Amino acid sequence: MDPNTKEKKRTKTKPKTTNDFDASLIVFNDDINSFEHVINCFIEICELTHEIAFKFAIIIHHTGSSVVKTGEFEEMKKMKDKLVNCGLSAIVQRGGLN
Repeated sequence: MDPNTKEKKRTKTKPKTTNDFDASLIVFNDDINSFEHVINCFIEICELTHEIAFKFAIIIHHTGSSVVKTGEFEEMKKMKDKLVNCGLSAIVQRGGLN
């Protein structure tokens, strides 16, 4: 190896498995928030597209609740806290979609 070239350190990154996505963010229907408000919260907080946010708002309105996102527990908890601060009703359930 040429002494003038720097060798890059290789770091092993563990690929994410379904076990890494151990929590579900569940949002519940209410009679207080407008569709527009819920959709905007989903876009800004959950980083959903307008189309997906709209579809979740409709599903939640008709069924009472829906899993809006799955991921690592701490990340889902932060999103839940932000949604609750915006007036939405949400919980985080451990175990992903199980």
